[in-house]
Amino acid sequence: MQNAELIERIKNKSITADAAGRAYFSQNASDAETHAFFDAYLDESRHEELAAAIHAGFISKEYSHGDYLTARVGALELDARYFNLLLETAVSADFSEEKLAPLFAACFAARPGTVLSAWRKPAEAYLLNAAYRDYERVLNLLTAYDPFYEAYGVLMQADRKRTEEILIHRLLYGKNVRKSAIRKLLLRYRIDISQFFEGFAAQPPPMREAVVRLALLYKNDAKASVFLKNAAAFEPLSTIRRLIIGSYVSKAGTGAVWTIGDFEKMMVGGNTFSAPEFQKKLDTDPVFSAIASDLFFSVYVSNGLNNIVIVHNGVVCDLENVPVTLPDSSVVGVLHPLELPERFSYLRRLSMVQPFPQVCRPIFVPTQYELTSNVVSRLGGTVISAGAFKKNLKKAGGKLLYGSLDNAFDRVSVFMGDAACVLEFSPVDFSDPKQTVILGNARFYFAGDFISVHGKYYIEGVPPARTRDISPRMFSEFLYTLYRVGNVKLV
Repeated sequence: MQNAELIERIKNKSITADAAGRAYFSQNASDAETHAFFDAYLDESRHEELAAAIHAGFISKEYSHGDYLTARVGALELDARYFNLLLETAVSADFSEEKLAPLFAACFAARPGTVLSAWRKPAEAYLLNAAYRDYERVLNLLTAYDPFYEAYGVLMQADRKRTEEILIHRLLYGKNVRKSAIRKLLLRYRIDISQFFEGFAAQPPPMREAVVRLALLYKNDAKASVFLKNAAAFEPLSTIRRLIIGSYVSKAGTGAVWTIGDFEKMMVGGNTFSAPEFQKKLDTDPVFSAIASDLFFSVYVSNGLNNIVIVHNGVVCDLENVPVTLPDSSVVGVLHPLELPERFSYLRRLSMVQPFPQVCRPIFVPTQYELTSNVVSRLGGTVISAGAFKKNLKKAGGKLLYGSLDNAFDRVSVFMGDAACVLEFSPVDFSDPKQTVILGNARFYFAGDFISVHGKYYIEGVPPARTRDISPRMFSEFLYTLYRVGNVKLV
């Protein structure tokens, strides 16, 4: 097949990307034909097809110009070799970087499991390398070709202060920019926004609303919290006051603003929303929707797992990114990797950046011996310094247990829902952080069996629960917590 015929077939979509890639790279092509080959895909934003064609073409073309990857991208994984073939082919034909910029941005937005999603790391490395050399050029590329701000994390890495200033300026003053996308990006970074609170009352209404929306992203920050309370009390416009007050109204037992930690607690505890409630949250709570966009959700019908879905731009989609309608009778929870069906096990092998470990979270299943006893001895003999142990216990929310040795503790309890896990360790008074602590057995109890007196926790005289009486999800999460407490490597 001649290249002219091949390119025509690509344009009219009468050839698969795999076949097109093998055909194109099996023969010599002029610069003009290379341009036409790329344009056939890029003119219609068929980025995934072009990536698939490059992968297929790599089979037919030996990797060459090895120094190019090192110089422009750096030493990366195997996927970088395919990505490099794209760069090498484009550069040799003098194909402009501007034409490729939309594809780079598409790598960051690609759904899991696609060829483009595997290119995210090499694309990030390429752009970061370029941004270190010429920040302005990469900024201009992304401004023109990345309207959803998918790749702007690269600029944050290259020059965080400058990028923060640019993003906040666009958020406050920008026109024809996707401010919701900027807010989603800022959720991932902690910045000092107190500079925008000065002179707030003298600003025109649109600016006051913009500053309030910015502050609501950081409502748990002390300065932002004080600003919002004052604005709610003294702001003359009722629409802006309702914006602030409405964000603090929530159902009993939940936080005023949804946080990453709230979603992780939902996953650990197995808590769910009704389908209508979940959709309402996506429609009305931009913070909820932003965090949800980086997670997987389980859909249950009649107490059984019915589907796994994602959220894209506030819309519930299947794993093929096709919008789906949730049955009103269904309930939705944050997917726990323990319940991941075998057909979706590939999700655990993907290199995804999530707000907390989810699909790649280590899982633990009780052994047959553990199920027939009330002891888990996996951590027995683990050695850790008292200082590190105490620090880890604090992060895990562990409660030291009192008994006959009030000053030399030898047990700690971690609570989750209506259950608790007690970890034994060699007696230590924590006065010397360099002391050595040796971990022992772990046993499960029901939270209601503990007694708390003046902040001291006791469990004397209560038999432990059988391991088989602890739910698989709780068992896995308890072990995950204990392994981190003991600085034990998670595999």
